Amino acid sequence: MVIMKKIKKILLNLFILLFFFNNNSFAKPLPPGSGAGDVPANILLLLDTSASMDRIPKGGDSLFKVLDILLLNDGNLLLATVAGVYKMI
Repeated sequence: MVIMKKIKKILLNLFILLFFFNNNSFAKPLPPGSGAGDVPANILLLLDTSASMDRIPKGGDSLFKVLDILLLNDGNLLLATVAGVYKMI
């Protein structure tokens, strides 16, 4: 009886060891460019807080702040701005 308990305990410990130290994995491989085994991705993130894109350009056509855009059936756009409505062809 005592021997059976010891055998069960040894088998349980062996099962736990095999379960935790199993190296098989069913995960997807890393995507290309992730830096694992090939050339790492070269990414630059630039945040601009100067609000330079809000200004109207000097010398040239520009639109005021666009409030809404409507796509027409013929592929043209209607832009609703602060100054009026414009049709973009």
